Amino acid sequence: TGYLYLFGKMNDDYFIDILLLFLCIVIAFSNVIAMEYQRGAWYLLCATKKGKRKIIFMKSVVCILAVVILLVILISFRFFKISSTYPMHGFDFGITDIPCYQTLSISVPIWLFIVIFVLSQMLLLILATCSVLLISYWRKNQIQTIFFALLILVVFKIV
Repeated sequence: TGYLYLFGKMNDDYFIDILLLFLCIVIAFSNVIAMEYQRGAWYLLCATKKGKRKIIFMKSVVCILAVVILLVILISFRFFKISSTYPMHGFDFGITDIPCYQTLSISVPIWLFIVIFVLSQMLLLILATCSVLLISYWRKNQIQTIFFALLILVVFKIV
């Protein structure tokens, strides 16, 4: 039962957690690149094109690392919360031993499925972070970045 809660098959609040984390990404990183353009800081920094690229790259790396750390914290707290209430015995049995995953054609160990699950969520949030940073670079305005990022979220939710 614990694995069903962990993967969001029962009491699907994991989707809400990821949605809130995405909203935090949009709000927190919408001003990362746009800030220098809005405030005119590029002129104070006297940055060349190569220097601007390096600054933007380092900001992107910091944002991606922050998202990865937040996701690891979120999943680890979720895992400990669920495992303290529901049984999650053993990581060496196959994923097809869980009733809702019996239709999978390949039986991978549960630990590998958890790793794939975490990596897929990590990739999703890294793509969301990169898209927010790209929109911030494109629009060069924090409010417009928030608007377009939330518009993308709504479009993907409808589709």
